[in-house]
Amino acid sequence: MNIRLLETKVGRVHFELSHSEEVQEKDGLDFNLNYKAVYTQKQAQVFAITFSLKLSDPAEFVLELEYTAWFATSEPIDTVFKNSDWTAVNAPAIAFPYLRAYVTNFTVMNGMEPQILPTINFVEMVKREKKK
Repeated sequence: MNIRLLETKVGRVHFELSHSEEVQEKDGLDFNLNYKAVYTQKQAQVFAITFSLKLSDPAEFVLELEYTAWFATSEPIDTVFKNSDWTAVNAPAIAFPYLRAYVTNFTVMNGMEPQILPTINFVEMVKREKKK
């Protein structure tokens, strides 16, 4: 089966700069990332990976966003594919660099220091989730 990335889109963005007068110790960024595969009834050869991200430094800013990467397959998607590493590991690993670039560009365009998300080992992330 051939799979290709069709497009990426930001679905929702919430951004606030902090205007706190208090000086707070900087412990680093709070980073929370979740993702899931999404399938459509209408298109049997299309699926998406939707990321939900919260990135914050209480002394400086809060950024929450939903980011979706759409993929097309050369064959109809079945249950075997839905339960494969493609939707849990490979597709998120392909899409995540686009999300990282978006966050970096977004913060720079808002006059902040560039915020560069850490790299993610999706294989290890899936292993941890299976252990839970």
